Amino acid sequence: MKKTNVSFQLTPEALAHPQSIYQFLRSHSPYLYEAGSFWIVTRYDQVQSLLTNTSVSSNRKAMFIDQLDGLPLNKLHHFLHLFSNMMLLMDPPQHTPIRRVANGGFHQKAVEGWKEIIQKTVDTLLDKVEAAGELDIVTDLSGPLPAIVISELFGIPPDDREQFQRWGDAQAQFFGGLLIANKEQAARDAEEGAHNLSEYLRARIRERQGKNGTDLISLLINGYEAGTFNEDELIALCVLILTAGHVTTIDQLANGIFALLS
Repeated sequence: MKKTNVSFQLTPEALAHPQSIYQFLRSHSPYLYEAGSFWIVTRYDQVQSLLTNTSVSSNRKAMFIDQLDGLPLNKLHHFLHLFSNMMLLMDPPQHTPIRRVANGGFHQKAVEGWKEIIQKTVDTLLDKVEAAGELDIVTDLSGPLPAIVISELFGIPPDDREQFQRWGDAQAQFFGGLLIANKEQAARDAEEGAHNLSEYLRARIRERQGKNGTDLISLLINGYEAGTFNEDELIALCVLILTAGHVTTIDQLANGIFALLS
């Protein structure tokens, strides 16, 4: 793999308008090696080749080591334990049974049943701003929508949802957050959130076992009870769905509507 060292600044201003950075990277090399353990791959053909190459690992623990530079790892025990059990950072064969169970939680019948929940949530959010005659896409729609929908799918009681989402947000903001202004505070928030979120989900899993519920946690429990993976991996899978489904949905809705209106 050919590597090229180039200099560019990942400033907040640059990230707000990243197109010039993307163009710069693509024009220099398909593979760019950054300080530490980071490779940046910038062209479609090369990305596709790597994604289908079984010799390339999904284990990105080295990324955490770089990000946590200067922070005591023993104070991030719960965060590191949670992410070490996450399918996102695993290779086969460990990855395979968890992915199979995750796919089972999103089978067609289940997804069809969620349409009503999503539609009702969107209608409620739009009704709140109808009288004002204007809509802020992020504040009024794409921001609150994923958190409400995911909480509904997980069967999280309304009184718990704000705290549940705050714990999840702490993970998403710290994971790969290379431009965090206060890294130590973000690490503390992520560690506390990882611990509280894990224990909360552990309690929900145990209270729903054997009850054949229709919420997403109950559907995922079926795979856990079949013995294909352990409880910590089930908790990590729930956190992955929570965090991955939250930030990406906010961004895609907002950017998609912006592109449509433009």
